[in-house]
Amino acid sequence: MSLLVKQQRIISKLEEKRLRGQNLHFLTGDAINSNDNYFYNLFYGCKSLDECLLLYYLKELTVENGGFDYLLHVVNSSNDVTHCYARTDDGWEIVENIHSIFSEKAHGGLYSDNRPREAVDSDAVKDEDAEKAAETAENVGNDLHQILLNLGEEIEKKEKRFLILLEGMEWIAGLYDPQHNTEWIANLQKPEWMKAHNLMTVISIKDMELIKKYNFPGKPIYIGNPSAEEIRWAYLRYMLRHMPEEYQWDWSVLNNIANSMSVGEKSLVQCMRILRTVLQNNAEELKLEDFTKAAELNIEEEVHWNDVILVVVVFCCFCCIVFFFMLDDPIAAIILGLILTGPPGTGKTMIAKALATEKKCYFMAPTLADLKGEYVGQSSKQIKRVFEKARGNEPTILFIDECDTVFPSRDDNRMDSYGLDMVNQFLQELDGATTGKQKIFTIAATNRVDAIDPAIKRRLGKTPIVIPLPDKDNRLRLFNIYLG
Repeated sequence: MSLLVKQQRIISKLEEKRLRGQNLHFLTGDAINSNDNYFYNLFYGCKSLDECLLLYYLKELTVENGGFDYLLHVVNSSNDVTHCYARTDDGWEIVENIHSIFSEKAHGGLYSDNRPREAVDSDAVKDEDAEKAAETAENVGNDLHQILLNLGEEIEKKEKRFLILLEGMEWIAGLYDPQHNTEWIANLQKPEWMKAHNLMTVISIKDMELIKKYNFPGKPIYIGNPSAEEIRWAYLRYMLRHMPEEYQWDWSVLNNIANSMSVGEKSLVQCMRILRTVLQNNAEELKLEDFTKAAELNIEEEVHWNDVILVVVVFCCFCCIVFFFMLDDPIAAIILGLILTGPPGTGKTMIAKALATEKKCYFMAPTLADLKGEYVGQSSKQIKRVFEKARGNEPTILFIDECDTVFPSRDDNRMDSYGLDMVNQFLQELDGATTGKQKIFTIAATNRVDAIDPAIKRRLGKTPIVIPLPDKDNRLRLFNIYLG
């Protein structure tokens, strides 16, 4: 793997599933956008989705190691193949006539020696036959039906390896345009396509609920917004390439900027646009204040452990629990989260933010309005989306304030359908029942521990951590920090 490609949001997740034998992949989430880019590595920089796939599967990986001979690209509302790329010795090239990649048996053309059409010497055929061949190729163009028919025969032969990228499945599935046919859908569901080892299909779609009726197997890959690390490397590469040697910048400032931009939940294209604007206005020094103005948002100040005043025993307890959570070890899967309790104003929210900052985790704090659906049965979908976003940006610290209103006890006779729906869905998501391993640490805060559902309490630690009011010494420290 190339330098830093492990941080690539697209490739790393596709490879994880491909190596497990899956050849049909759905990419979904807020960051799946045909106009967005993804940081590939320091050498190639930021690339679009199709460029990422081309670089990795047609250039870096050999066919023997899982690479592909061809990439067929279909974009948005087009049912035709928009582009076709073929592997070459130094990368790839665009194939103008897509039918030329299929053998004589597949396309039934004029050529009997199975050579690609482009390789045939035009002098070896009669003028009239050459004109007929050119006319046929132009008329057939990128005809979907013929391409799918030829592709199916090539897959059965197992002589060539094909990678298909379908961008914007909503349009391809005919969900917005009833005139569109759904031949792609029908072929993707064929057993011979589903099990083919020489085929991989990557599909981007914003809302998986729209194609739920087709019952595709497997779970989608949620692509989150760029992490602070991805933004940092993208910014570093741009500055090294475009700024003069005398340009002043500090690594800690760059880290703070990257963290602030990631909190803003912007796409990588938006982040790069802001960087270029800042550098045009200040070509001398990198400053956090410039990004605050350019982004037109108030960048939230980071909370560190030094900003939180805690009893030593409680502080050590936090550090121990989160340390095990961050380990790449089976024991980490046991730790799902914890419950904080104590009087209002003792810093429960600050503790969660400090943990996210110190451990470089993505921080989410959904409210009851974000989790509760407008109608009965909608809450589970809301919670699913929250956890999808958390998984897309993991490791994530998920902070639920006033959790007694989100996880009310199911033993309470006053429990309504909304509460039952939320608790049941949260239990599934916390356990990772439908996703397997996940790096999501849930911190729930409440003043009414007894009102929380017992099943939730068991998963977030049987004994809540009490955050007491500060004693005399801690009060003095607080005054020195905030009033000194």
